[in-house]
Parts: sequence; C-alpha cells; structure tokens
Amino acid sequence: MKQQRDQKTSTDNAIASEREKRFAQWIESVGKLFDEIQLWLDPLAQNALVEFNRGMMKVEEKLPQNLVTTYDAPILPMAINGKAARIETVGLFLTGCDGAVDFMAREKPSRAAS
Repeated sequence: MKQQRDQKTSTDNAIASEREKRFAQWIESVGKLFDEIQLWLDPLAQNALVEFNRGMMKVEEKLPQNLVTTYDAPILPMAINGKAARIETVGLFLTGCDGAVDFMAREKPSRAAS
C-alpha cells in the first residue's frame, strides 16, 4: 500500500509540475501577444492616439478533475483615440481551445481607482 501511495504521490506531483509549466508558457504567450499588439499600435502611440497601461489580474480557472486554481495573468487596458479598450486573459484550460483572451471596448475610458 505504501508503494501505491508513493506512486500516486509521484504521479500527482508530475501532473502538477506539468500544469505549472503550461501556465508559465501560457502567461508568457499572452505577454508576447501584448508585446505584438503594442508594436502594431506604436505609430498611434507616437502620435498620442493610443495609451497602454499593462498590468496583472487574478484569474480563477476550473481545471480537469474538478480542481480550481488562481493565478496572476497579464491584462492590457488601453485608450485608443479616446475610447477605452481592454484585452484580458480568460484562461488556458477552456473547452475547444488552447487558451483564450477577451477584447473589450467601450466609448469612454474607465477611470482607475486610486
């Protein structure tokens, strides 16, 4: 029984380690996406038509085997020509995809709480 318990613990640790590795790669990928977006919009930024305010947000995500995890993920709030937009991380373990971000826009920029 001890051998079975040790084997299960070893397997669980390997799964957790692989999951952490996937989250790290996911967060890095979202950061690279935001880098690309800022690069694409750089001509607008140089003319003061876009402003960026990169940060981090908490994401709570349901995982396989009914587990839930919370992690810090990138968020990219911005103002484009006076209109607010935001790209935020939705999650990695979503059905039918290998990670997702949401792009939201509204007419007026929101004010950050102080």
